[in-house]
Amino acid sequence: MALAQRHATITAMLRHAKWREALQVLREMPDEKVLPSVVTFNATISACARASRWEVSLALLEEMPKRQVQPDVRSFGACVSAMEKSRRWRLALQLLRDQRQRGLSLGSWVASAAISACGHSTRWLEALEVFEQLQSGANLHVSCALVAALGSAQHWRRALEVYGATARADTALHGAAMSALAEAQQWQAALQLLLQRKTADATSVTAPLVTSFIRAMSAATQWLWAIDLFVQMRRAGTTRWDTPSMNAAIGAAAAGQAAFLVIIAR
Repeated sequence: MALAQRHATITAMLRHAKWREALQVLREMPDEKVLPSVVTFNATISACARASRWEVSLALLEEMPKRQVQPDVRSFGACVSAMEKSRRWRLALQLLRDQRQRGLSLGSWVASAAISACGHSTRWLEALEVFEQLQSGANLHVSCALVAALGSAQHWRRALEVYGATARADTALHGAAMSALAEAQQWQAALQLLLQRKTADATSVTAPLVTSFIRAMSAATQWLWAIDLFVQMRRAGTTRWDTPSMNAAIGAAAAGQAAFLVIIAR
């Protein structure tokens, strides 16, 4: 009962990213003759990860065996997530190696966090290696992370290869592919992708997707395409617009001295 209460307390701290309080509860457990479990350790590591306290997360992971608690996949996953938020790609990859040495499988959640950590530092080769380790186990989240990582490193062709090879892509993956093209200023490919999505499923043309498209057009000085799409979709009412998409459209209009088109679309 006491262990369950402590776990519930730490979980509540996790929801509000109160890592200091969660850590304090964990530290007080031995004094109350309550032994921490893998669940309480994982919840505390996750609370620290959400607060970007990667060094505390790592220390807790290393402490677990000393307290006769064996880390599991969730332990490593929470710690890798902390490394992702702090852009510590080397430590993220080291954690993956440690996880494999313990005979633990590489889950999609852990792989996605590690790939994103590599992507933040434009380490696309390392991101690709993690992806290949999953073999057939990659899901949409992992594919999306890899496409984003490749896009940030300007490898848009490889990003499109991963995107095209992923079955049943969702809106997040569509957006990651479009962002990769925007990053590389590949407006022709961006236009082709958008037209494909409009033909295949108009509902997949979301505001974030259009925002990335407009940015790709603007970066390549193809502002007229960007504004034309904005006007068409505003009139059709097929997309729910948000602040970033409106800002992107206004920016394109300003760049092309065509602000009147935005006014007409209202």
